[in-house]
Amino acid sequence: MNDQSKPRRERFYSIGAVTEMTGVTAATLRSWERRYGYIRPERRESGHRLYSRDQVERIQHIVQLLGQGIRIGQVQSHLDFLQEEADANRTAAQEPVADIWDGRRQAMVFAVQAFNEGMLDAIYEEVLSVHSLNSVTQKLLIPVLLTLGNRWESGDGSVAEEHFFSCYLRNKLGARLHHKGAAPARFTILAACLPGELHELGLLMFASQAHESGIRVVMLGANTPLGNLNNVATKAGADAVVLSSSQSRVDCGLYKELKELAGRVQVPCFVGGVGAVEDGRIIKEIGCYPVGQDIDNGLAEILRTLEQHGVANGRSE
Repeated sequence: MNDQSKPRRERFYSIGAVTEMTGVTAATLRSWERRYGYIRPERRESGHRLYSRDQVERIQHIVQLLGQGIRIGQVQSHLDFLQEEADANRTAAQEPVADIWDGRRQAMVFAVQAFNEGMLDAIYEEVLSVHSLNSVTQKLLIPVLLTLGNRWESGDGSVAEEHFFSCYLRNKLGARLHHKGAAPARFTILAACLPGELHELGLLMFASQAHESGIRVVMLGANTPLGNLNNVATKAGADAVVLSSSQSRVDCGLYKELKELAGRVQVPCFVGGVGAVEDGRIIKEIGCYPVGQDIDNGLAEILRTLEQHGVANGRSE
């Protein structure tokens, strides 16, 4: 749910975040690293461990194997077999689909390089005519943003390319969000970026997919003060508050504001983005729900929580 226009080349997770995601304690993770070499995290200058997505998936495989009764010392051979099987299945199942989307991605990047909005429109409207907004977002829009970010970092592209494409998407998604025919909404969500967060494209992508799922979204946009959000949520009839940030937050003052908001607002308060992954434990402790960066998973978690919250409050959907 964070703005993808300034992506990282690789996503890493702290040991606390990995513990939250996998259920494996920090002590056990360190043991698997020292005694068996099953995982090899990166290290910050401070010595803190950082785990890649591949490492997290490997840990999840280990947990599954142990749950099947396999002894920890015998895990490696099973991991090797599972990896070979997964690679073979991935190659067979995904290559034809990847070719289709690769062509669209390359065409869209070319259109951005030429600053050709008409060409972008033709590609965008074509894929939306045969694919869901969810698929288009995940398989086309976000990958193109990542490519443009990499071009900028490597010196092959420019910040103007990213700004051009981000502005185009903001207009397209905003128009889709506001002009699509209204339908009875299951829930109403108040969506905003945290104070100091100026990148709202990720939140807009989330809002568009939430709207497709039958949710009414009240958008407040970038750099939203938290002080009066509880009153806004009440006036809007919101069932939840969803906040977005594209970077990790270490500002104690911000977490104090979030804690105060969680204490005042009468509905669940969710936080998405990089900070929700890296600082998930703190977000939980202050009374909010971390939902990470993935739009699909975050939306599914929000819906599950709202359904449970509705049942707990005697509400029928």
